[in-house]
Amino acid sequence: MKIKLVIDFLAEESYELIKYLMEYQKNNEIDLELHGYDLNEKNEINKAYYGLYFASKYGVALAYVNEILKAKFEDMQDIGSLDVLANAYERIGFDRNDFIDAIMDGDYVEMFQYRQASLKKEETQNECFAYIYDTDKKIVIGKDDIIKEIENNK
Repeated sequence: MKIKLVIDFLAEESYELIKYLMEYQKNNEIDLELHGYDLNEKNEINKAYYGLYFASKYGVALAYVNEILKAKFEDMQDIGSLDVLANAYERIGFDRNDFIDAIMDGDYVEMFQYRQASLKKEETQNECFAYIYDTDKKIVIGKDDIIKEIENNK
């Protein structure tokens, strides 16, 4: 099963789903593609989204998002801060300076803008949705329904 998951970094529902996926991957193989969607267009946290694409490049998107959402919802940190983001990247075992350089160079701005435009066309006004591919492509909306669908496809 392949999952293309779209989350909003400002939604606690996203964090709950990411925590579930972190546990799920300990015992199950998961083909996960993660995307960030700034549903409310709060541009002050765009660097967090740029970081997602940087982390995806190295195959650590899930761990990165988990750390970012933990910083936001548990530690009450400003995920618009480059220092907070770099610390999260460092906690998953990578060089914070590489992260800072990539974000400051603007390497992922165009990718984020492209993704935002394509997701906006989906007209899904939810903070959390997924495309789940088993035999068909199915859209699943909301944390609870996504978890249920994953569990049903084990």
